Amino acid sequence: MTMRQSLVSIVILLVLLVRVSEVVFQLESFPLTHTGMFSDYQPIGKVPKFYTLEGRSVFKWKEVRPWMLRLSPDEVRLRLGYKLGTLSQRCGHLGDAYNRARPRPQRLRAMRVQVLERARPGTGKVDRVSVTACSLDPSLIEAP
Repeated sequence: MTMRQSLVSIVILLVLLVRVSEVVFQLESFPLTHTGMFSDYQPIGKVPKFYTLEGRSVFKWKEVRPWMLRLSPDEVRLRLGYKLGTLSQRCGHLGDAYNRARPRPQRLRAMRVQVLERARPGTGKVDRVSVTACSLDPSLIEAP
């Protein structure tokens, strides 16, 4: 084998080794994908919730995506799903972090979270949507 073929073989072997170790050690945060794979079983009575963050800077509302908060979708879901404090407060903490990372003209004036509770098939329930205003820190919004 030539040197080039040896290097290619080593790289392929390393990539495969990382993938096998992800499965063997059940790593949630994969170094190559950041995709959660081993989630816990959710009982049929538990309703899954999906969160959508929206912010208004000046005039119109826009969706605040997880990457804008420097978080993964799972991290946003976990931070909003905690039982500590109200949903308005938890959402407000995310909005405050967003505002701290931006200059004043780009900061959000208001923020809200839409929660979709998706009914599971066969339960006879319907989807439920609720919207909650987030409590942002006023000192990060107002001009100095």
